[in-house]
Amino acid sequence: MSADADRACDERRAGAGDRPRYERAGPLLTQDDLPQSRKATEIVERELTAESPGFVSIVARVETAWVLDRAYGLEAVEVAAAIERILQADLIVVENEQEVFTAMIALKTGQGSFADAVIEALGAKAGCSQAVTFERKALRLPGFRLVAP
Repeated sequence: MSADADRACDERRAGAGDRPRYERAGPLLTQDDLPQSRKATEIVERELTAESPGFVSIVARVETAWVLDRAYGLEAVEVAAAIERILQADLIVVENEQEVFTAMIALKTGQGSFADAVIEALGAKAGCSQAVTFERKALRLPGFRLVAP
């Protein structure tokens, strides 16, 4: 979604009495796009309150982790630290916060990728005992079973 579309969505939601929604945490974390970074910082500092917090979806968390890893070349512990900062933010609600936290710990301790750890944590929450995968790297996490192609 473009920055303009994000802004329009935020304005519609705020005008309708819903809490502001800010899913694209990338500019806030990386500060690499000056206009987007300024707007993201402004939203967090001026618009979010305890009564009207921001919201970050689990999809946005996974996407941000992927971008920080692939586009910025951050190490797993650095990506985990960025995710942890969002989890610690008082004025931001993180969808499936416990599962994101569990995945962040797995990433931080080298057990697997953030995306795989999110899949495992959400599966466990749903009552699944295992996730099947074709990806050998996912086997570093205990909740995966390899399926031969």
